[in-house]
Amino acid sequence: MKNKLRLFKVLFLFAVITGCETVDLDLQDSPNDLTLDQSDPDYLLNGIQLEFENIFWRFNEPDLEMVRMENLRGTYAANNDESTFQQFSGIPSPYVRTYRLMKNTDALASLKENDPSLAHHLAIAQVLEAWSMVMMVDHFGEVPYDEANLPNEFPHPAVDSGEEIYEAAFAVLDEAVSNFQQSVASPDKPQNDLFYGGDEDLWMKAINSLKLKMHITTRLVNPTESASAIDAIIAGGNYIDDLSEDFTFKYSSAVAPADSRHPLYRQNYTASLADAYMSNDFINLIKNTKEVDDPRLRYYIYRQTGDEPSGDFLPCDGRVRYNYCYTGDLYWGRDHKDLEGIPNDQAERSTYGIYPAGGAYDDGDVNDPSTFQNVVQNPGLNGEGIQPIWMASFSSFTLAEAALTIGVTGTPEEYLEDGIRKSFDQVERLSGIPMDSDEKEAYIAAVLESYENAGTEEEKLEIIMTEYYLAMFGNGVEAYNTYRRTGYPSYPKGVESPDEPFANIYLYPIDATSANRNISQRSRDERVFWDTLSADLN
Repeated sequence: MKNKLRLFKVLFLFAVITGCETVDLDLQDSPNDLTLDQSDPDYLLNGIQLEFENIFWRFNEPDLEMVRMENLRGTYAANNDESTFQQFSGIPSPYVRTYRLMKNTDALASLKENDPSLAHHLAIAQVLEAWSMVMMVDHFGEVPYDEANLPNEFPHPAVDSGEEIYEAAFAVLDEAVSNFQQSVASPDKPQNDLFYGGDEDLWMKAINSLKLKMHITTRLVNPTESASAIDAIIAGGNYIDDLSEDFTFKYSSAVAPADSRHPLYRQNYTASLADAYMSNDFINLIKNTKEVDDPRLRYYIYRQTGDEPSGDFLPCDGRVRYNYCYTGDLYWGRDHKDLEGIPNDQAERSTYGIYPAGGAYDDGDVNDPSTFQNVVQNPGLNGEGIQPIWMASFSSFTLAEAALTIGVTGTPEEYLEDGIRKSFDQVERLSGIPMDSDEKEAYIAAVLESYENAGTEEEKLEIIMTEYYLAMFGNGVEAYNTYRRTGYPSYPKGVESPDEPFANIYLYPIDATSANRNISQRSRDERVFWDTLSADLN
């Protein structure tokens, strides 16, 4: 497949760099008013970085519900239709944003042709393009790539297969490596690296971590190739393996001139109080399935009230089709696919806590109702959270899966323990609130004992993937991938339409089908090329 970034087929590829809903660019001129040779490469790169944050978030939002971190109201079909990723309130879909990001990356590539000092600008953009295209494939399967953004030549670009786009993404990442390796004087380097503050070494680790992610994602269809590639990454040692290397987007507490707080915070820490319900499935998994406490629970989920739900506040009470209804200990959530009416409980429902949304830490005492406050009374970190796009713990859990299933270097249990410890450290680091060391050690010991006692490889895989899932709280994108790849964590059927098939792929947004006659809407029973798991998912 031709690599469009290497061909530089378009000389003028500007898009409107909007998408500044979360961070103020502090730049006055519109890129629409500039010609290519007049454009500011730092301005272009700012827009690309903000575009990527929005792409990730717009994919992440429905994924959080799909994988039961947040409550899904209704059916999978209702959460997965042509409007799921459609533009709303003037905010473009991640589908549109991805091609806009690609346009601006191509504009940087054209500028770099005449100005080699822009090599590092282009390298960052290439990493974000590759990551965005991988997310496109993982959600939609086949999408335009080779003919994309060439309206004169291809007004209705043909779709490329997921395999081809993955291959192209690997090639783009290799080009990014080459560009980072080019010597650039300090004054000419990017002036506003929103992810790594200008540290090219950390970007190289992010590149190899994305490759690691892609190789584990495709292990069911390319086990030998995946094992060889992952072993090479392990041997090189140049991947995200330390908390200081985490690939995150960091938010602030600023609300003006643009609201720069974490989107989950903006949704749930308002004058109207909490908006989303947390999933009872997740609450039960983290709270009730082990004999030891998970020390992350109070960081992940915030309880607003010292009262138990009852009466109109608990419409599921006594109904046998519910798996949980209420999980206890004042955690007000909802069962997966619960379509009951919504009471006026915004001041009571549990919501996102201090990690990763930058909300409040839950230090309430179930025996003392006065220790609980609603989200207006306790704003926590005021939205200074993160998008945990790829964390050091993710690398460890990925290597645990790879060591168990395709035999890469290392032992699964050592990677498993390392992943849990790093997850604890990451939560403590963002919150600034230390965990009880005895609780941490007891939790790790319990998990490792369960792993040692597991009788089959499948049982061991379930333990690894369940712990990975708990560690990636707030990242529905990776959880959606791992659930389709492994079937874990294992969950019961949801409330509404319990026999409805899981949504293994998303429908194309109207943005795609209405504008391109070469894109036909897919059926819900299709799958992404790497998704060959035979198990039926709930």
